[in-house]
Amino acid sequence: MRKVGNTYLTEKVLASPKSSSRASASSVHLSALFLGISSVIFTAYGLVQGNTLRYTVLHTAEFFLRSVFPTLFPFMLASGLLIRCGAGKLCKRLLSPVFYRVFGISGSLASAFILGAIAGFPIGARAVCELFEKGECSRKEAEAALALCSNPGVGFTVAGVGALMWSDTRIGVMLWLSCLLSTVAVGWITKPRTGIFRAFTEQISIAEEKKSDISAIVAETVTESARSALNICSFMIFFRLASVFLTELITALPFLSVPAVSRMITALLTAILEFSTGCSALSSPELSQSFSAVLSPVRSSVLCGALTAATLAWSGISVHLQTASFALPLRLSMKKYYTSKALTAVCSFMIFWVFSAFFPIFFH
Repeated sequence: MRKVGNTYLTEKVLASPKSSSRASASSVHLSALFLGISSVIFTAYGLVQGNTLRYTVLHTAEFFLRSVFPTLFPFMLASGLLIRCGAGKLCKRLLSPVFYRVFGISGSLASAFILGAIAGFPIGARAVCELFEKGECSRKEAEAALALCSNPGVGFTVAGVGALMWSDTRIGVMLWLSCLLSTVAVGWITKPRTGIFRAFTEQISIAEEKKSDISAIVAETVTESARSALNICSFMIFFRLASVFLTELITALPFLSVPAVSRMITALLTAILEFSTGCSALSSPELSQSFSAVLSPVRSSVLCGALTAATLAWSGISVHLQTASFALPLRLSMKKYYTSKALTAVCSFMIFWVFSAFFPIFFH
């Protein structure tokens, strides 16, 4: 017990700020130590397996240029131009009653939700940040909408995952609907409980409307879209390298030398890191055969499909960091985003499993 003025305070209360700061500093030091050790190990691996890393970088960059960039960049341009030309205000007038009642957020964010559902991540999250930057939604609304508007695109899911990976576009439609329905359900369950049709009270300082001519709007949109596309390519390469490194590490461990076990663990870890590579691993016939030891062939395929739906809803740490690259400069919290994405992954898994019960013929 220590006396401060006329008040007695316990040592625990007096020491609590220092204790919390020491705990925070310790956490930072542990994170830095982990990253440092990981970097040393990865550098050593790169020196030994230089050709593998070089091939991985080139293959991922080629995949980005051939498959991702042609479909992503036009939507980035379109979303930027639409938002800068007032699409948020139009959606706010038309859809505010629905969005306030269902999700507890401004109708201006409906444009970001539609773009995210059609074009895929990170277009929706990027659109949310642009709307917040223009002052068309509050901080809490933007934080709630980050996960709501971050969904797999219909084109990639149906054509890329369904047709190419699963050889059935109907499964791609089931995957897309599972993700979209789970996002809507989680968005409704976790909506802000601050009242309906409330006024914006927490807008950022740059919320005032900027008057720009057409040339300035186009130049700004193209520049920002190109910078965002380069960031996405860099994230894809980084996490693809991390996936290759983890795969090599897992297969080298003696207790994981069983092919079926190492294949399952590798697929799940890859899905957690990067969704496109994870979807490819989960759709492989070899992985489905690994589950056949305890499940029927049909149920094995359904399980792999449900895990693919969860992977698409989770979207991978790579997409999370891409979203953070847009949100953190605006000081938007990512806590609700991570919680919502985890819940959406679980919900998407269950919805896909229910779909498979009604359409089992797709998996024969």
